[in-house]
Amino acid sequence: MRGWVWVLLAAGLAAPAAAKDVKSRGFVGVEARAFWPDGDDATEDYGFGVAARLEASHDHRPFEEQLRVFVRHDLIDETRAVAVVEEAYVGWKARPVRLRVGYQILNWTATEAFHPADVINSRNYDSRLENPDKLGEPMVELRVRLLEGSISAYYMPFRTTPRLPAPSSRLSPLPTDAQIGDALWVGRDRSIGDGLVEHQWALQIRQTFGDADLSLHVVQQQDRSQPTQLIDIQTGQVRLLYHFVTQVGGTYLQVFDALVVKLEAAHREFGFPDEQPDRFVLIQREQLDQTQVALGLEYGWGYESGSEGVVLVEGQYVHTYDEPQTIEPELPPFQRDVLVGYRHIFNDEAGTWVQAGLIIDVEDPEEILAAIQFKRRLSDVWSIDANLRWLNAPPPSDRQPTGLERWDEAHELNVTIARYF
Repeated sequence: MRGWVWVLLAAGLAAPAAAKDVKSRGFVGVEARAFWPDGDDATEDYGFGVAARLEASHDHRPFEEQLRVFVRHDLIDETRAVAVVEEAYVGWKARPVRLRVGYQILNWTATEAFHPADVINSRNYDSRLENPDKLGEPMVELRVRLLEGSISAYYMPFRTTPRLPAPSSRLSPLPTDAQIGDALWVGRDRSIGDGLVEHQWALQIRQTFGDADLSLHVVQQQDRSQPTQLIDIQTGQVRLLYHFVTQVGGTYLQVFDALVVKLEAAHREFGFPDEQPDRFVLIQREQLDQTQVALGLEYGWGYESGSEGVVLVEGQYVHTYDEPQTIEPELPPFQRDVLVGYRHIFNDEAGTWVQAGLIIDVEDPEEILAAIQFKRRLSDVWSIDANLRWLNAPPPSDRQPTGLERWDEAHELNVTIARYF
């Protein structure tokens, strides 16, 4: 894995010389992270490694090609080693039509902290707890310009398994002694299997009306965010069962001078297996159909010094369509929460930027996630990005921890120093 970092760096520097019409960019840097020690020798509290990203694009109308890959090698926590294809597609454009085939990362969100509509891409859960990094999703996309926007159709023939933290990771939701088996899937036909081929599709309409942006979508795909946990009796492994889901939702963003109003919503209906093989035992109950709604306000102003300030207020509500039972399902970690945050943009030569936010559970005010992020250029090619997260989510004594309770006191500091090329 370590060699891939330097291969990417060399490739990025050599690309412009190899083909003048190929645009390339990326970074190579060092990453350090530390968790507040938990006194458990079975968990890894520290990490330090090398990471790199290379992006190369070639646009020769009507054709286009795009490649973006990311790799990491950690010298302390070897379980964090990863090589990810974020984008790798070929495209064809002829107004008003655009066709792309390959790996893509889609951004279907309008809000800052809560993203009920942004479900297309699988995630790397050994990353940011609040908003895990996306993995490239193989797909065919056909987009057609329509009025002041577009209509896009997607076909996704393969299941992309999420990247889970190792049981020794402080970000793992499972016990440190757990053995994780291969993923299981509930298909469109309601049968359980482990194959990687499944017919999935999505349709999205985007339109702009003056200072407002509206998007609507319908998706049928394998959900990767809310699996059901099973025990495989034959192997003793924990296996995650990912359900087929139908989602209908959309986003709305409206600008009123210095005030921005954001709305994001999704209704999700899960597919359940017709029968469960005797070799599997439920740890959780199966998923509940649900509606998620996130509403946000963003207000910005300028200072005499030339810097800018932005206040953020957001809330999310998750409604489930069933009565609670003894075994709880795996619901989103933010079910009835409110974010209050502030972003300060210095507008200086170094591009200094800092943001602080506080997410509070409305039903349990003791559950608090506080985060501060700082970005700054150190020179024309060097930059620093630091993130500090403090998490208080004490689990009750009368049941197993759920949601953010699994990561109670997983306070974390991340620092990345990168050289861009």
